[in-house]
Amino acid sequence: RAWAALRAGAYTDLMYQGRPETFGYPYKFDPDYPQAIRSVSATVDAVARSFAEQPLEQVRWYLLGKPSLLYSWNNVEGQGDVFIYPTVSSPYTYLPVFRMTHTLMRTLHLPLVVLMALGAVLAWLPVRLTRLSPQASYAARLVSLLLAYHLAVMVAGFPLPRYSVALRPFLYILSMLPVALAIQTYRTARAAQNAA
Repeated sequence: RAWAALRAGAYTDLMYQGRPETFGYPYKFDPDYPQAIRSVSATVDAVARSFAEQPLEQVRWYLLGKPSLLYSWNNVEGQGDVFIYPTVSSPYTYLPVFRMTHTLMRTLHLPLVVLMALGAVLAWLPVRLTRLSPQASYAARLVSLLLAYHLAVMVAGFPLPRYSVALRPFLYILSMLPVALAIQTYRTARAAQNAA
């Protein structure tokens, strides 16, 4: 399965030969796929061929496309939106409070992902700059390492959005770090202004 994930993840934009009808399941349309996942060397050769044929597209796909896909709101497979399996009825489609929370989280999702990426960088600043406690700094760095490890594994393989759902609590925690530091900086500046 590891070789299958590596090979399946090398299809640019999750499409076989750029054909939109293959989106999400490019390996099902590739007649060479079964042969390409028979061994480590066959998988490496297939991925290397993808890079040799379209180097710039592959670099763009691995560095930008895959992370964007992994952290996107909509699921590639299944019903779409946050639903993976076909859903006949859900409170998120008819109950007002549920619909409101769904809309709120869909709206906030991209800003939270951006804040998480910023938080992952800020977590590694020296404590004297962030003025975080050693425990808070350690926790932020630990969460950033977990998310970085997960991202690296997914970028190497098949980055379906549903694979990021389990780590969303950590994403949300780390996204609050820039917010907390901004509030802390504002309060410090305000206190200094009031003292002067």
